Amino acid sequence: MTLESLVTELTQGSEAAFTSLFERYSGDVCNFIYRYTRNQETARELTQDVFMKLWMHHSSIDSSQSFEGYLYSIVRNHLFNFLKRRLKEQEILKQIPSGDITENPFEIQAYREVLMTYSQSVACLPPRQKQVFTLSREDGLTYQQIASQLGISVSAVEKHMAAALHTLRSKIHTSSLFASLLLSVLY
Repeated sequence: MTLESLVTELTQGSEAAFTSLFERYSGDVCNFIYRYTRNQETARELTQDVFMKLWMHHSSIDSSQSFEGYLYSIVRNHLFNFLKRRLKEQEILKQIPSGDITENPFEIQAYREVLMTYSQSVACLPPRQKQVFTLSREDGLTYQQIASQLGISVSAVEKHMAAALHTLRSKIHTSSLFASLLLSVLY
């Protein structure tokens, strides 16, 4: 079966076409990711994530465009976001002196509360705002790409993003104030 026919069938929800594409490209995707992560288990997990994302968005694939280019953009964005999160985690760990971890459990708890508030706040966004926010911040898509993928205007993407950021800043700011207040009372 040709690549074009597999992609056309995938856009129509064919699990058999998805399986064929997975078998055809998963090895290359995994090897590509491994070159950057240097961890086989992580590369396999990220490869699974990439193909899950491909399946979740199968109906929005433009079969007239290069499938390999589309797949590469998913891989690139997912890998970039993974490496960015890992770098942030390493930076945060560098900022916390090792002795403070056991001596200052309140700071750790406050930090966890802020992260939990962020996750909960994102989960509670209205569906379209959450979708736009996730595509922008986690998948690394531009507003133009989001608009194209969702079939809405760029100005609608901007509106949804502004509303989502306003909500998140408000909730996280409140949580941060609480955490700061807690720390100032305790110390």
